[in-house]
Amino acid sequence: RCWAHEWPVRVTTDAPRADDVLALWVATRRLVLAEPLPAAARWVAVASATTTRLNPIELAARQLRRKNRELAATLAELRDAPPGGAEQRHTMAVNGVVDAAVNGGVAQWAPLVSGAYKRTHPEIVRDLDGGASSEKKKRDAPKALVAAIRAHAALVRACVGEHRAKCPASMRPLAAHIETTSWPKLEHELDAILRSFDDGHVVGDGASGGGGPPCCC
Repeated sequence: RCWAHEWPVRVTTDAPRADDVLALWVATRRLVLAEPLPAAARWVAVASATTTRLNPIELAARQLRRKNRELAATLAELRDAPPGGAEQRHTMAVNGVVDAAVNGGVAQWAPLVSGAYKRTHPEIVRDLDGGASSEKKKRDAPKALVAAIRAHAALVRACVGEHRAKCPASMRPLAAHIETTSWPKLEHELDAILRSFDDGHVVGDGASGGGGPPCCC
């Protein structure tokens, strides 16, 4: 009975670059049908319909939480594997996260965390601080993204360490590159991004506490 469709939206008249994460917004339309499908009738009434829009900060946090769930599953499998029992797909999964050339780099998160977006993309500011009608989870979106990045760093660190203990000899050259080059570089970049975060840059009074991150569904 529940259906959802998501599509990218443009909120400015400027043509965004393909790699401009600050211009990446999505809208989601959710429908609840009056009766489940398949139905006897050709048409089924819509009981309710809602449309929500995620700004680039909310979208980045959602995508990162999804990646973190994948990493958590990889970590669980590595922990269950015997010494030398890690599979090639585990190595590829870890390498795909730590290698900036593969994942596109984490620098794209920097303006979302530091608040630099306020100078170049005021539409994000307006969405985060929509006045009394603005949802608290929107105002807390920068904090939610930072929390997701911190969780990401911890998961990657755990995966690299567990992979070191479980990697087979055939994958040691790549594992060594991950451990000595790719992961230290990524860890440094993540630390720099997290250090740039200041609660004061959050739109609104910045003093509201509690509450969870935006829904990751």
